[in-house]
Amino acid sequence: MDPRRPSFSFKRSHAILLGLLLAFAAGVMLFDWNWLRPSLVNYLAKKSGREIRIDDLHVNLGWPIAPTVRLRGVRVGNAPWASRQPMAVAAEAAFTFSAKSLWSDLVVITRLVLVDANVSMERKADGLRNWRLTNPEDRGPGIIRVMTLDARRSTIHFINEAIDFEIVAKTAPIDGSANVPAVDDALLNDLTVKGKYQGVPFTGAARIGTFMSFRDSLQWFPLRGHLSAGKTRLDIDGKLADIFDLGPVDAQIRLAGDSLAHVHPFLQFKPPPTRAYRLEAKLRQENGKYEFTQLKGKVGEADFAGDATYDRKPERRVATATLDSGSADLIDLVFLAGMDYRRLQSQNASAPDNTDAKGARIFSARVLNIGPMQKFDAHVKLAVKKFRAAAWPVDSLRLTADLVDGVLQVSELDLGAAGGHVAGSLEFDAKQEPPAVSANLDGRNLRLARVMFPKPAEVTSEGGVRAQLRASGRGKSFAAMAGSATGTLAAVVDGGSISNLVDAKLALNLGKVLGLRIRGDRPIPLHCAAAAFDFRNGIGKSQALVLETAETHTDGTGVVDLRNETFELLLTPQPKKPGIFSLKSSIRVQGALNNASYKIDDRVPLKPGGAAAAPSTIATLFKPLLNERRQTSQCAHLLAPLATALNNK
Repeated sequence: MDPRRPSFSFKRSHAILLGLLLAFAAGVMLFDWNWLRPSLVNYLAKKSGREIRIDDLHVNLGWPIAPTVRLRGVRVGNAPWASRQPMAVAAEAAFTFSAKSLWSDLVVITRLVLVDANVSMERKADGLRNWRLTNPEDRGPGIIRVMTLDARRSTIHFINEAIDFEIVAKTAPIDGSANVPAVDDALLNDLTVKGKYQGVPFTGAARIGTFMSFRDSLQWFPLRGHLSAGKTRLDIDGKLADIFDLGPVDAQIRLAGDSLAHVHPFLQFKPPPTRAYRLEAKLRQENGKYEFTQLKGKVGEADFAGDATYDRKPERRVATATLDSGSADLIDLVFLAGMDYRRLQSQNASAPDNTDAKGARIFSARVLNIGPMQKFDAHVKLAVKKFRAAAWPVDSLRLTADLVDGVLQVSELDLGAAGGHVAGSLEFDAKQEPPAVSANLDGRNLRLARVMFPKPAEVTSEGGVRAQLRASGRGKSFAAMAGSATGTLAAVVDGGSISNLVDAKLALNLGKVLGLRIRGDRPIPLHCAAAAFDFRNGIGKSQALVLETAETHTDGTGVVDLRNETFELLLTPQPKKPGIFSLKSSIRVQGALNNASYKIDDRVPLKPGGAAAAPSTIATLFKPLLNERRQTSQCAHLLAPLATALNNK
């Protein structure tokens, strides 16, 4: 046998195979798919129990394998339970499949084209869907996924009762776009939408490209338009890759409305009510992480600028923000802590400057909503140059806050207040039952006049107050936390000046008061002012209360009840030069924390007053404050017989 014979046989077999392939290809190209159309129509009509009409059927196998089924003259009746008839009418519908998905449990339509179509899709709350033709009673998971939609001169009506959602979307070519090349990044079509989501109606209009994408298709399409719901409006200009789930995004956005609370239910979280707002930023989103750059806007009277991120991690969502504000009001910042500004606004209407509003509480008894704190983490840096909080003497704010696993830690807190600063840290632990709060705050260079008189006093008094607060509490509301507060509060003024008229009133020197009214007020030296309270379960008892001026020495004792928001002080002045009309009495100041009254009383101690503290206790409270002013020792001497303890500690 000739050894070259196998080679000849091999070449001939290839030729035969090639011939068969060519014959198959020719057969496919010459095959009229309409021969199968009656069988397909009868099969779908029998399975669905509906009227089915298809005037033309064509299949293009595509290369690489990506078959496209094109139907013309389509009419599909609706399910008997549906609200509209028919379900679909289209001049043309084309489905391009991912070939490998045809052998899987989930068939992927990479592109759906509708021309002159009117489609009504409905999903019941139990999962029943009107677009399931071969198994219309199936309520299980979807078996078909559409990745991109090219709807030309079409209307789609979609209802999902499971989430109380309804939308009508219409597309139409932009005038003159028929002469523009159909490139995917060109804005060639008008899109209008109208619907309702969880009872909230919305409308929108946009210009889009040749298609829209869904379900993480990772295919970008351009969009420029807006969506409105009531007074809330979202404007967007850029590229998206998933119009429903807000997948990958690269766009400029602008959001404005009368309250951030009204972005719900369109966003998955529900912000508390705010005053009118306006926000804009450059938004990018990939892999579930949203990045907001060039962020700027306004909430009420508070302006913001900075950057922020929101990471939709499956295990736990994380928000971060670095924000600067030129000017802000506390009312417009409380939403960051999940609080309703309207409650604070109503409280401010009665306190602290409206003394007619008797009974108004400072600490709200409303149960705090800590649920959101346990659902996500946050890291925020905020700096406010001009900060306002009703009539309270605050000036600026800077803080770093971290919310991790239900525990909020505010570190690097610096509050410009009363001409000075209050710095330190706060912690709120929502994991405990009830929640726990602790404060570690230090005040420096606080102006005495602004501490004592938030509104302008008759004569400005000077004096740098140094204060220290170490306290903790537990409760489900601010009132409960204050009512359980345990810790210490100490304050010292070592040097400065005070109004002579105020000093004369405090000394009960009626003659001097009358004289100063006639000849005018003047400042006099303030040698020392010191106060220390020890709190146990919301009740604070004075451990020291001293005021020393150039003309008067005043001792005092007192009790502060944070549970009932009341206090009582007994101040006993001793003028260094008693006048003829000086009253040898004490002054009793008592009442609500935001509505005090005073009266002249006998020189007797308060019945609920605190017992005298041990020298070591006073030393612990005052030493950190007095050590900052070692060059002056007036307060240390005035706290006698505690001076020895102070010096030895």
